[in-house]
Amino acid sequence: MFAINHAATALIVKRRFPSISVFPILISVQAMELVWVALNYLGVERTVTEPSVRTVADIHLAYMPYSHSVISACAAAVFVWLFIEKGFHRALLGRAIGIGIVSHLILDLVTHAHDIVLAPGIQQIQLGLGLYNSAPMAAFLLELGYGILCWFIYKGSKVLLALIVAGNMANVSFFFTSIPGPEQYLAGRPTLIVTMILIQIVGTLILVGLFARRSRSYPIDQMVTLQIDGTNQQVRLCAERAGLTPLLIVQGGPGLSLLNEASKFQDHLQLEGDFLVAYWDQRGCGKASMKDTQNISLETQVNDLCFVTRWLAEKSQQKIIILGISLGATIALQAAWRERDKIKSIVAVSIDTDIPTSDRAVFSFLKEASRGQEKIGRLFRKLQPPPHVDVEQFQLRARMLTEMGGIEHTKRFSEIFRSLLFSLLRTYGLFGTISTLRNMNAVARKLLPEIANLDLFANWIQPSVSVHYVFGGIDPLITPSMVEKLSLLIADTDSVLTIPNAGHMVHFDESAITRSIIVRANSIQDGFAIP
Repeated sequence: MFAINHAATALIVKRRFPSISVFPILISVQAMELVWVALNYLGVERTVTEPSVRTVADIHLAYMPYSHSVISACAAAVFVWLFIEKGFHRALLGRAIGIGIVSHLILDLVTHAHDIVLAPGIQQIQLGLGLYNSAPMAAFLLELGYGILCWFIYKGSKVLLALIVAGNMANVSFFFTSIPGPEQYLAGRPTLIVTMILIQIVGTLILVGLFARRSRSYPIDQMVTLQIDGTNQQVRLCAERAGLTPLLIVQGGPGLSLLNEASKFQDHLQLEGDFLVAYWDQRGCGKASMKDTQNISLETQVNDLCFVTRWLAEKSQQKIIILGISLGATIALQAAWRERDKIKSIVAVSIDTDIPTSDRAVFSFLKEASRGQEKIGRLFRKLQPPPHVDVEQFQLRARMLTEMGGIEHTKRFSEIFRSLLFSLLRTYGLFGTISTLRNMNAVARKLLPEIANLDLFANWIQPSVSVHYVFGGIDPLITPSMVEKLSLLIADTDSVLTIPNAGHMVHFDESAITRSIIVRANSIQDGFAIP
């Protein structure tokens, strides 16, 4: 089967394992083919052609017992599955990748000629239904239909459907002798064939990964640009129906955009059925102009939040709920004291309360981890003691924490970084992504020196609205003593909950629990206690 439809198979696997990133699944469905490419380049496996190539039937995968045998594929799938599940304690990821690997074998058995052996060294039994040889027109229609079926099961976007159809149509000349195409230049050039297939593999994996996120459609879905203190700040409003309680999400930071993560919030928390959700790109974030990054401080962030709070409350004619994340929760707590008549309650996820204490705890945590993990050890040797007011040092620390599962417990740095990059491209486009990354650094440079000394405990603010604090039990940034200290300061209508198996991004690690807290914060007027 051609590359586009192997990539489409990843959509079905992703549908079955929604919590797993699509990117490792995409690699798994083409793992056999990538090994085939490498072994052909090395001369271990062999591809030949007829003197004239008119269709795919004239290309022969003459010898590929290692990459495309039944036993090797199944053994690889089981090994990777068990290695990931037992070695890294990520059962769902292991199963998804194992299924992805073996799916390639199954699809090739349907379409290939008799060129798939039972195992290396057992050449007598060769498998394959032979559609490419005996019925190339039927093979094309089967591949096209299968790709569309994968899209239908996944419930992907129209752009993704167009990509799958276009990817199949790009190969149409390989199935019909009456349609000329690039195959006529492949005769006697096996290395060119392998290179062309590699290009198709890489291209389809990138494009399917880029457009695989299912776009949700809401009856209310509008983008608003607010002019605040000489800056332009974007807010996206989403809801299933009119009249719902407004929920403003305040992103962590410094400098992190939020609009690109709207789909991730929608997939995990599914708040739009109960709230009018406002996704706000703060001052200087996203694809804002460079000048919007110049005048930034914690004070301007609080002032901007007050402005957005008043705007959203006036627009909806209701008090709002704020979901603040990390530094966003810190800002929300300070804004709530000023705008208490506009705010119903706050859900504060992993609030930054005492940065100096947090920095020291994180440094000790990473130092200890570096002794037992070579990769973390190499990175730690580049990390200076706190405070981390340098952007590069701050990002290095963030990378190490992510790699340790301290940010999102079930995901590591490479997976989160890929997801971030693709979400930025989907939301802001290529040039917007470049601006967003530039702005992220610019805002961080402005705020890090000020944040390094942040200590809410030194001058505790008690807003007259209920605040529900949520922490992750394995978050290196929040120590148990900090949670205990906060618990002694809160009001009777506030609550504190630590969720055991969650990192700093509790709302992604334990979405159902976080969602229930937000819904209850809306339904109970006078606060609530969480056991």
